[in-house]
Amino acid sequence: MVIRVIGKKTGGVKMIKKVISVVIAICLMFISTIGSSIQPIYAASSARINPDDMLTVLNDITVAGQSWENIGFDSEDIANIMQMQRKDDSYYASLNTDIARLSLETAETKALEKAIAEQGYIQSYAQDGNPPATPQEQNERMQYVTQVALERYGNTYNTADFNKYVLYLYMSHYIDNPNYTKESPGFDNIYAYVITSDDITAYENFIAQSKFSMFSTNLVNFMDEFKSAVNNSSDILTAVDEGKVISINTANAIYGLSTFDPEKTASRAKLIATSFKDHYESTASVNELLNAIYVDLEPEDVSQQYIDACVTGFLGVLAGTTTLFGFGMSISLCYYNVYANLYDKAKLTVLHYSLSGRVAIRLDELIWG
Repeated sequence: MVIRVIGKKTGGVKMIKKVISVVIAICLMFISTIGSSIQPIYAASSARINPDDMLTVLNDITVAGQSWENIGFDSEDIANIMQMQRKDDSYYASLNTDIARLSLETAETKALEKAIAEQGYIQSYAQDGNPPATPQEQNERMQYVTQVALERYGNTYNTADFNKYVLYLYMSHYIDNPNYTKESPGFDNIYAYVITSDDITAYENFIAQSKFSMFSTNLVNFMDEFKSAVNNSSDILTAVDEGKVISINTANAIYGLSTFDPEKTASRAKLIATSFKDHYESTASVNELLNAIYVDLEPEDVSQQYIDACVTGFLGVLAGTTTLFGFGMSISLCYYNVYANLYDKAKLTVLHYSLSGRVAIRLDELIWG
């Protein structure tokens, strides 16, 4: 039997192409549904990021940041301090004994970590953009989109483009997904794992015109730092864990001071953090740094013992880690506390308005390449 195509030849070809596209789309949706239930297996390799290691690092950094928050420090201040450049070992030499003491994980340390991890969160914002419910949920998102980037855009891993793809995938899965819920993400419905040139243009425009640029910059920097250290991943895991322990023990030390006053923690923390940031880069030794902070805070109700405990904690983390710590805090704890509240609703509406057209282009790229 011969099937005759009615109409112009070009119209018939277009119709056939549309039919094929629909059939393939159905197949793709079926495959992606099956695939989403399969847990990926990662081969042991020191050459690329392991998303599970990333999750561990981000969770440890989050707990460290929460420890500082509990004694009044703003997460942004702590993240900024932890992004400062590490100095030569000689700078920290006079604190080696104190840092070693803070690095010891005791039963008391573990108990305080457990209490911090179980703290509740108050969602103080009601914007669109699917902000995470907790910092830990944000860390899980980062693990997920990094996994997708490795699978879809692994060929760009050794370039700066890979870091950008992680950012774009975060946006396509969460921010650019108006129907997202944790229980029903709907990633497959919009082919969120596909990034086209149209998506990149839309996302770069959104970033340039909104306060979301703070998060995007820190995410790209974090990925760059993590990739550069991946050949020493065990060392990074150890160093970040130590930074977490130092942070918890610092908070515990502050609680134990006779001058500790819960009502004054925030004001004291802001004074110490500001003075530290003002003097760290220009000082040649710990003693010089401390003396400069003493002078700054002399008129204030902050004892030298209080200053010593906080500064020793700062320097203990800085001595053992890279700026990875600060960038990690910026995309987990800071994102939850501040950045998630900075979406520009008008810009977000424009982004979502263009989604249906970009989804069609994603599908076309999946089918025809």
